[in-house]
Amino acid sequence: MTTRDELEAQIAAAPTDDAAYVILGDLLQLDGDPRGELIAIDAAAASGGNRGVWNRRRIALLERYPELAPAEQPGLHFTWHLGFVRRVTIDTSHELDVLDHPALRFATEVVFLDPRAADHDARKREHWVTITRRLPLLRSLGFGDPDRRHYHYPRDRSVFDLSMLHLPRLEQLYSCEPVQLGTAAPWLRTLRLEGDPDVLVRLQEQPLPALERLSLRDGITRQTSPRDRMRWLFDHPPPRLVDLELIGSEGDELVEAMVGTALLAQLRRLRLWNAGITTVGAGHLQRGFGHLELLDLSDPLIDEEVIPMVSGVCREVRTISPWMREIIRRG
Repeated sequence: MTTRDELEAQIAAAPTDDAAYVILGDLLQLDGDPRGELIAIDAAAASGGNRGVWNRRRIALLERYPELAPAEQPGLHFTWHLGFVRRVTIDTSHELDVLDHPALRFATEVVFLDPRAADHDARKREHWVTITRRLPLLRSLGFGDPDRRHYHYPRDRSVFDLSMLHLPRLEQLYSCEPVQLGTAAPWLRTLRLEGDPDVLVRLQEQPLPALERLSLRDGITRQTSPRDRMRWLFDHPPPRLVDLELIGSEGDELVEAMVGTALLAQLRRLRLWNAGITTVGAGHLQRGFGHLELLDLSDPLIDEEVIPMVSGVCREVRTISPWMREIIRRG
């Protein structure tokens, strides 16, 4: 029979393996540990049935056993998953003893909500270093909230080197601040960056061997042609990159420059949101984009003539939802 220590080691090695959590929950319940019941309640709620009932049972359990959860603090929020904290969201500096709570032992995500405040505060960046060292299983890191896309222009253009942090297995990164990946790149699978015009210059310095999805918002300067400023990405893309999202780029020039490139050949999903595609760009999309699984051209102002031109370009094409078009009409 698998022991508790063996299960916990298995989770530490693969902290997103839900099956191991459920087995651990069963074992803990046999041992009379209330965290086992918490895991079972979270698993039942996640299955989608009677969520309100399970939520009330969860609240009652935590009232009986308050030691199962870390104490709530202003500016500190926990997202739970199967009896343990999965994400820690921080918008102010805190005493770090809370990170040693047993509920956080398998935490894999940290979000720093207000990275701007650190531009002139070295102590806050030291705080980040300490946090990443206290949570050794981190797989996901956010500078700014990745769920809200609260895009802003930084107070200055200083670049933060992620090599300062303890990120031995970082797989997902979101940042609305300029960052240098440094040694954080080998395991990186998803990268979302906003508002950094020099991002492509720094990315080409990294091998990015595991990168599968890249998202850039307003991260491409308009001083030169798309072919010139994106030459590295077009001609020598990361070997596993199959999903590309470019928000706020000039679509016609971009798709023309992309035709026939190594990047386009390996892509499976391409999102060009608010790209201003016209019939000129639609003509380029009819050449060489047919292998894509998804072409997303979502744009509330897309030309009516473009929609029929791109509708059959690949397996799935998105332009703009009917409800958004109705909102615009009424506005």
